[in-house]
Amino acid sequence: MKSKKSLVSIVCVTYNHENFIRKAIDGFLMQKTIFPFEIIIYDDASTDKTTEIVKSYEEQHSDLVVANIQAENQYSKGIKPMTYMYQKACGKYIAICDGDDYWIDPYKIQKQVDFLESNPDCSWCFHPAKIEYFDAKRANYEERPKKIPKNSKFTAKDVILGGGGFFATASAMFRSYVMNDLPDWFFRAPVGDFPLALIASSKGNAGYIDDVMCVYRKNVPGSWSLKRPDWKKKLYFIEETEKYLWKFNVYSFSRFEKILKVKIIKNRYNLLLFAIFRPNLLNNLFEWIKSFKNSGILYNLRDYLILIYVFANMSLMYAARKISRY
Repeated sequence: MKSKKSLVSIVCVTYNHENFIRKAIDGFLMQKTIFPFEIIIYDDASTDKTTEIVKSYEEQHSDLVVANIQAENQYSKGIKPMTYMYQKACGKYIAICDGDDYWIDPYKIQKQVDFLESNPDCSWCFHPAKIEYFDAKRANYEERPKKIPKNSKFTAKDVILGGGGFFATASAMFRSYVMNDLPDWFFRAPVGDFPLALIASSKGNAGYIDDVMCVYRKNVPGSWSLKRPDWKKKLYFIEETEKYLWKFNVYSFSRFEKILKVKIIKNRYNLLLFAIFRPNLLNNLFEWIKSFKNSGILYNLRDYLILIYVFANMSLMYAARKISRY
């Protein structure tokens, strides 16, 4: 049974990760801390040997590991693991890691707890990750934020503009109160890590530790990073993202509305580029314009000036990247 005195709850969601889950769990078990922690593993009715592997770890480490095995796949029913996973966590802090990623530093959660204990103004913290391509189509590399503040603390503005690529899920540790009374829109969002980071960043800064302590795998079969959306799926994803960004705006009492508009416009610019380089260009552009008009981004002259500035700035950046390749 897990300890009710755990300071940190490690939450792992897995599905059909039989080739990866051992490495993930071993990364949890190797943690060296001066405090107790628990490992909660949610298996969403895997059809391979993942469930068997998770149960074996629970039997061998019953003092640390708690397996939450689903009889039926809940994700296919529209029920996300986060709906009740965080409620089962007893720790003051919650560290998350998907079953196909893994930790490589035995002092990872100790370092993060030390940081959060020393920085009460931070509601969560993260660190850079090694990006590992499962299919070896690209060379592995380390991913860090482009500009790191001198005090190692990012604001909500930084997180909003950073988007889903701002941090690797396996690098994050949150104060558990961030998960208290999560809003309904969080559970309806197409992804879970970025909305959670938004909620956390509305309650405090995001601390940063410049140590590579995890590996984020890309292009794992069945993973989000391997999915190559067509135009319809891309448009749908952007529209759903905008919905939860506007919901977050209400949630945060419009404190970040201006920067949220900039983020939405940037997303729209990237969607425009996506439309241009896909088949049925004219139809794509028509749908983009129609969707853009219905998005509710623009209300006044200042919004239009922001739109012009963002589009011009991103166009120059895009052109510069293209030129630098020659």
